[in-house]
Amino acid sequence: MFCEVPPPPINYQPREGIFWDHWLHREANGKYHLCYLYEPPGVPEADSRKAWRVGHATSRDLVKWTEQKVALAPGKHWWVDRGIATGSVIEFGGRYAMLVTGYSRTGRVGLALAWSDDLENWTPVADKPVLEPSGEWYETPEQMRTNPPECAGFCDPYLVRKPGDAAVYAVFNTRVREGAMLARGSFALARSSDMVRWEMLPPLFVPGFITRCETPQVFTRGGRWYALASMWPKLMTVDFKRQHPDKRYNAAALVWTADKFEGPYRLIGDWALFPNARCYICKVIEAPNDGDAILTIRMTHKDGKMVAGLSPAYPVSYPPEGGIRIHYDKPLGG
Repeated sequence: MFCEVPPPPINYQPREGIFWDHWLHREANGKYHLCYLYEPPGVPEADSRKAWRVGHATSRDLVKWTEQKVALAPGKHWWVDRGIATGSVIEFGGRYAMLVTGYSRTGRVGLALAWSDDLENWTPVADKPVLEPSGEWYETPEQMRTNPPECAGFCDPYLVRKPGDAAVYAVFNTRVREGAMLARGSFALARSSDMVRWEMLPPLFVPGFITRCETPQVFTRGGRWYALASMWPKLMTVDFKRQHPDKRYNAAALVWTADKFEGPYRLIGDWALFPNARCYICKVIEAPNDGDAILTIRMTHKDGKMVAGLSPAYPVSYPPEGGIRIHYDKPLGG
């Protein structure tokens, strides 16, 4: 039976500035790297997105976090000179690759690549995006410019491998060209063998009731595949919300389940994560000892302004009926 959960506490925030979207990487030695969109203090609200950069913190247990220097920032040294948005990290060829959303002052939007040998110092690929809006399946830049404001997006890449496949796949947030305006959100898909040259592919799937699928994550456990995405209720169709009068969709993220990477993906089992808990975005990561854990962003207000921070890590399990079960009563370190 569905029931609401209490809002989690905030377990990590930078000493100053503003915390937004997050992603995680675990080294082979067990050290965790938290990356997040970081807005420095004192930035006027109208310019906040222009100042976004990648903050960085580390942990050994997903409980205590140590703030590190900013990992990646926009600037004149590369094409991303206006701001950075959500991305992810993957090990590749003995190094680490970070793919993020990049913006330029000329209006260029695309996926930007940076390399690191130590997950602390990052060197961007400077000259151009490695992936821009293209392909026969997705909205063109011209379409995006004429859409309503809530119907936009070419962003939020999540890097994943399929077992037995040497390629790296990027699952990201953009919209297909056809269909009802408010239901074109898709888990877009691209593939690369070197992280620099990418082949655009048909979407992994299109839920059919979402304006855009924000900050996706796709991974496999126990022979199944799980796809997470976040969306405000205002980004969902009226018909979908009518189908769920309990409003469980008002969650930090929804999760779809499939028996193989190619799908079909379905909302089954425990598909609403942190429902009605004033959270947004979820990421699943291997836990320090055994199994997996999930972390979300807790949003609250302070001095009349929205503030956000990272929640504690909660153990998860994968019920046979599908979805992800979060053990809200057993936070790590609690």
